[in-house]
Amino acid sequence: MILSIFEGQSTPFLIAQTFGLMAFFVQLYAGQVKTGRQVMTFYGLSNLIWVGHYIFLFANLAAFINLVAAGRLLLCARVKQKYVKHVIIWSTIAMIAASFITYEAYYSLIPVMGSVVFTLSLLYRDSAVIVRIGGFVCFVSWCIHGYFTGSYVEFFANMFCVSTIIYGTLKHDFGLLKSKNTAATAPISTS
Repeated sequence: MILSIFEGQSTPFLIAQTFGLMAFFVQLYAGQVKTGRQVMTFYGLSNLIWVGHYIFLFANLAAFINLVAAGRLLLCARVKQKYVKHVIIWSTIAMIAASFITYEAYYSLIPVMGSVVFTLSLLYRDSAVIVRIGGFVCFVSWCIHGYFTGSYVEFFANMFCVSTIIYGTLKHDFGLLKSKNTAATAPISTS
């Protein structure tokens, strides 16, 4: 049974998994909203819930990185476009500084590097390919962190993000996946 993997786990670990599951559902909902500002707001809220997840896992650096990411997302959703670059740069500096201050273990630095790559890729947000590559690096690094911390929800939530990036890359960048609606894409016959 699936729940048997949680037998014998500590209460903080189970609470952390619950927080992670809630954060994942908020992430899924963020993909359903209409505007970019709403998407950033819900992703920011998701990152705040992930902070709770990492606090209960006793992963302080990961909690701080998600707090910075939540702040970046919520600020970028509210500030004028000309200030977004400043928010991105300052959040990158905060993540790097935090990695020196709250170093825990070698595996705690992996998501920091991934998050820095992704955050810097947002400076080129006009290029979907660069942002997808940055996101891929980021989410794979969080999957590795989830493996080392034993967080099942973290691992699978980030694998979901990796799979959507791979799907988007295959569909949009390589044109390998065709639309199922062939009537809308078929050429119109003039005869």
